[in-house]
Amino acid sequence: MLTWSSHKRYLTELAAAGVPVVPTVLLEAGAPVPDVLGEGPLVVKPAVSAGGRGTRLGSADELRGPVGDLLA
Repeated sequence: MLTWSSHKRYLTELAAAGVPVVPTVLLEAGAPVPDVLGEGPLVVKPAVSAGGRGTRLGSADELRGPVGDLLA
């Protein structure tokens, strides 16, 4: 269970199984920052992190830089 839940992809697996989760999009390392990140407040976090380390909350414009940093 610990290994499975250590990467945020578990959220997409839960959603596919019909479990209600926060809408989640996974971006691949090295990919460019998408033109559209979303609307309203967003949460951006590393796919693997502990205790909220690297988690950011803000608008798409505010988070474009941090998303680029995570993808780099």
